[in-house]
Amino acid sequence: ATTVKDPPRPVEAIDLAPACCEEHGVQVRKDRPCMQFVGLLSADECRAILKSIESKHDSKACSLEPGSRSQFRLRDKELSETIWERLREHLPSEIDGGEALGLREGWNHARYFPGQSVFAHMDQRQTSDEHKGDKTVASRMSLTIYLDEGYSGAEFVFVK
Repeated sequence: ATTVKDPPRPVEAIDLAPACCEEHGVQVRKDRPCMQFVGLLSADECRAILKSIESKHDSKACSLEPGSRSQFRLRDKELSETIWERLREHLPSEIDGGEALGLREGWNHARYFPGQSVFAHMDQRQTSDEHKGDKTVASRMSLTIYLDEGYSGAEFVFVK
């Protein structure tokens, strides 16, 4: 588990939905938030996570095919609980007629090497290990966290 500390400042939530929806000619829906969070993790917390996962990543690109990357999954209940506590006030408490329970304990860690890219896609609903037997529980939102800085590219682009 990754040890995290309190963030150095409150989390700033920026609502991207109005601009994104206008760009793509669709209406903003309160039940479909699109947010950017500034200050979710401190620089020290990001460095600690990066250090803890460094040895698990590939050391170089194995392929330049779209969708290729170094990726693995780790369970980290403490990190999930910490981030949920920081985010929950900015997110709807109900989604698709159900209660927002928190974040899954499983985290996908991805690293892209120069020349690698992801393809346009929509994340599918998934259950979690901790709720595997309950068919009424499934993911409703995706969360992407950039842990490092100092790179070019790596745009997060919304497509219609």
